[in-house]
Amino acid sequence: MKQIIVNKVTSGYANEVYQIKHHELIWYLKLFKNLKNYYREIEAIKQLKTLKLACPEVIFKQPRMVIFRGNGKPISICEESVKELSFLLAHQHSLTLHRNSIPLLDFDPQPNRILQRLKNLYGYEPYKLALVHGDITPENLVRDSNGLYYLIDWEEATISDPIIDLSIAIIEFFAMEKSFKESKYLCLLFETTYFNFLKDHLIESVYSSMPFKYFLYMACLEELQSWAITHNKRVLAQQYSTILEEKWIQQILY
Repeated sequence: MKQIIVNKVTSGYANEVYQIKHHELIWYLKLFKNLKNYYREIEAIKQLKTLKLACPEVIFKQPRMVIFRGNGKPISICEESVKELSFLLAHQHSLTLHRNSIPLLDFDPQPNRILQRLKNLYGYEPYKLALVHGDITPENLVRDSNGLYYLIDWEEATISDPIIDLSIAIIEFFAMEKSFKESKYLCLLFETTYFNFLKDHLIESVYSSMPFKYFLYMACLEELQSWAITHNKRVLAQQYSTILEEKWIQQILY
């Protein structure tokens, strides 16, 4: 009889994740260190199902603990995954919501901190609110055995401005590791696919303003760097710092 194998996948400030494997079956156990993060993730997944959007499959939950079915595989950053991410976000952001339309707990997730920085820098006020993931990284985009892409790790989710997800995705997917030429191409592909699917010309016109873009990405990078420093992720903090100092993001965007 095969034994059950348990391996720690990640251990961070907010949670710990373990992989549980038995024969060919895989599950992921997520332990939350903050009860608010647990409720936020559960509520976000519930709303994704209501909105008929792809999401992780919860097979067991109780306060501070969730077990997900492990049917998602990590992705590589390529044309296919970039297009699929664009479709996912555009679909998610096309559904206009109000701050009180989803009972997410009222605490200060990353998207709202970025939005506040943007307001302070640029005087910006969002005209549209949608369900925002808040932590769009390559590690949080997975592909299941049927080829379906979906996002995991929804504990930073909130009702906020969709451009926050857009800007975080561009920083994390295209400004961190790729060569300049490849980054610029994939970034353009991502933006074009997103706006072609979203068909929201007001968001596109606001986002296309170069002064606004500059302040948007400065607000994002400063918040991401602050988060990395607070959580003692020194290498990551240095990467964000380098992007800020060398203005790498401007070269990709412009």
